[in-house]
Amino acid sequence: MSTLGSKHVRSSFFKAFTLTLLIAAFACTPAVADPAIQITQCGTVITQPGHYILANDLSCSAAPVAPVIGAPNRPNWWKNIQTPLAGFAPAATDDPISSDGIDIVADHVELLLNGHTIDGGGSNIGISVGVGVASGNSHVHIVGPGTITNFGAGILFEQVSFSSVNNVIINNNGASFAIGGGFAAGCAEACPSTKNDFTGNTVSLAEFGFILDGANDNTLRDNNASNTFIGILLALAATGNDVRANTTNLNVGGIVLGIGGSDVTNNDITHNTALNNAEADLFDANPNCDSNTWKHNTFVTANQPCIQ
Repeated sequence: MSTLGSKHVRSSFFKAFTLTLLIAAFACTPAVADPAIQITQCGTVITQPGHYILANDLSCSAAPVAPVIGAPNRPNWWKNIQTPLAGFAPAATDDPISSDGIDIVADHVELLLNGHTIDGGGSNIGISVGVGVASGNSHVHIVGPGTITNFGAGILFEQVSFSSVNNVIINNNGASFAIGGGFAAGCAEACPSTKNDFTGNTVSLAEFGFILDGANDNTLRDNNASNTFIGILLALAATGNDVRANTTNLNVGGIVLGIGGSDVTNNDITHNTALNNAEADLFDANPNCDSNTWKHNTFVTANQPCIQ
């Protein structure tokens, strides 16, 4: 081959090689994440997927109504609510976003509390997810650190799946966590909240730390629910839940199953610590604990020998 031909071959090779490297470099460049949308007002309704961040503390007792994020008009998600969790959600005649903290009615939402506090002045909901949504919501993640205080319910899930709340402090609420079925959507326990994860949260000064009513296959792990009326209550239609490695001290009842009604079965209650609770550290209303598993818990008082 002539020298000229060799140079041409080498030139073509290097051009092709350089083009391949450029294509590879572009392919390996990480996509730029969508910027987080800042939340600055009480009553914010999130109707679109995305990343959200609480930009400041919220005081919601007499706050102005915030705009709906992601839609030009308010969604018609508020209805008359008939639920055992009475008083935790807005009534039909109320402005649904006047004094809640944040209401989420969209899938694939990440909300960072960013170390801030949401204060409710004694009523409504700190953060609601799925309330009134006919098909429920999924893949909603609420991430601390952050504090929710002085609400009827700190965090309310209705017909929510594959979602999580981690590292949040919730105190001085009627119920700190209310995890239930689609009551506002009209299907109640028939549309349960499922496969959600609640980890590393701290609860105090509440009627209920966690109350499950229409909630199946959820995980409560490494939470502290102390200084309440009942630390963790699986009240009604709560099956297949994993309640593990939680602390429930200095309540009236530590971990209680089934006193709200039937179908509280197939739950695993393991490796929890429940001490110095006034009535019972651990309690199961089902005869012989039914199909609930109680193992490796640290406690003093329990109502049945099947609790271990």
